Amino acid sequence: METLGIDIGAIVESRVTAHLERSLHRIVEHHLISSGARKLHAQHVEELRYPETPFPLVMQLRTMLGAQNASFKSAEQAAVTTHFLSCSSPSLLAVMPTGGGKTITFALPAFTEQGTSAITLVLVPFRGLAVSHLANLERYKVPSVYYQGETELAKLLPQQPNIIIMTYDTFVGAIAKHDLRGINVRRVVIDEAHTIHTDASWRMVMEVVGPSVVKLGRPFLLLTGTLPVHFETSLLRRFYPSPVALIRMNTARPNLRYLISLYEDESVSIAALVTAIGEELKRSVPSHKSKWMMFVSDVPGVSRLKERLETTYPILGRISHYHGRMQPAESDPELGDWLAGTTVSPTSLDSYLC
Repeated sequence: METLGIDIGAIVESRVTAHLERSLHRIVEHHLISSGARKLHAQHVEELRYPETPFPLVMQLRTMLGAQNASFKSAEQAAVTTHFLSCSSPSLLAVMPTGGGKTITFALPAFTEQGTSAITLVLVPFRGLAVSHLANLERYKVPSVYYQGETELAKLLPQQPNIIIMTYDTFVGAIAKHDLRGINVRRVVIDEAHTIHTDASWRMVMEVVGPSVVKLGRPFLLLTGTLPVHFETSLLRRFYPSPVALIRMNTARPNLRYLISLYEDESVSIAALVTAIGEELKRSVPSHKSKWMMFVSDVPGVSRLKERLETTYPILGRISHYHGRMQPAESDPELGDWLAGTTVSPTSLDSYLC
């Protein structure tokens, strides 16, 4: 039996966005956490308007992009960039769609600070994303380095970077070792910030990223394109007690739909999934850059799916897998392989989802 699934989250998000846009002024949700029960309160702040973007900043954008007619993609992108450049309070949570120009919001402020000691920390959940950011920033001619904890952070300063990229794990380690002392950190970017909530069940470091950022005492920018409305409270609670303003753009994709097939027998469902993967392989063999993740309802199913895929499609090579019953000696290599770019990874739902 086949049933067409409806993306309820996208519908709710679309309605919330429409409600916000009907306001006389742009409404930004200002989130504060009470010190007692640590309950998150959200209140609309009418007077908190988008800052005016100065024309010299637009000129800097054109210089950075090498395009004389370049402009900001949206009022939200311009507002986030302008506010972040000013290092003003409150910090920001910006939910922007794919292609909405999230990188510009922190690349441009750093670009304007070339020749100074000001540094923007860019924190990412995965090594692959750090490498991608570094390539983009080099194209924008923003002095940047990717710090992996291999040496003292201060030894990178002679390179005069205005952006230092590091993974969440490296950042937490740097805070613990006081490596950031003497570094002129102006602001902090937490990219793919939704993972701090969604991945907390299997990455212990996620529990301390928020407190470590708050401890640093600098304005921060949470960037994501994948944060359902009902996750906002849980994410912002991790950055207690810092006040954070929310800027949410419409990330709904009207041309996206889910086809859900229901099977009573697990062996039949795995066979159907393997067949579907085969059809996808006929259309395009995955490149080394692509990643597939499959969620399985239980731990035994993870192993069965892994074995079936490796046997049926040798072209996929060794397939990494993960579940919550693994010991660190088993799970660390598997997770490392997938984060580094393994094609497929079956993962048990109970170990991945909160």
